[in-house]
Amino acid sequence: MRQTLIRFVMRLVRRAHGGWTRLKRPVTLGVKAAIYDEEDRVLLVKHSYVGGWHLPGGGVGRDERLVDAARREVMEELGLTLRGELPMVGVYFAPHQGKSDHIALFRVAAWEGDIQTNWEIAEAAFFHLHDLPDGTTAATKRRLEEMGGIRAISDKW
Repeated sequence: MRQTLIRFVMRLVRRAHGGWTRLKRPVTLGVKAAIYDEEDRVLLVKHSYVGGWHLPGGGVGRDERLVDAARREVMEELGLTLRGELPMVGVYFAPHQGKSDHIALFRVAAWEGDIQTNWEIAEAAFFHLHDLPDGTTAATKRRLEEMGGIRAISDKW
């Protein structure tokens, strides 16, 4: 019951924020992490407040480096510590929800810890590129296919 209430409130907050965003039209910056395991499977998450399977990530804080934001978001969402260099795959333009959004994507090969879900993350699991779960968002599929050499690289999320 508590989880249902939290999800309901999060959806209301997201809708209200979306309306305000369309009026204000801000430029925003986010990060995503393509985290791979030893079997070359990628980690996808299902949020409690929005549908579909996504790469983990979130917003970049004021005075925060992109790579630090990626590390922080993965720790907050999944309890994983990202190790070593995080090569940037690219920066993508994502003009949705009435804002001018840019998303920096990092490829992660070294990490440690056990995946922990929380109020924000309903599910998290590793998947092979050719066996992505139903509900994987189109943008997530495009990025993974680009990194897998199946699709030409785009600059749009």
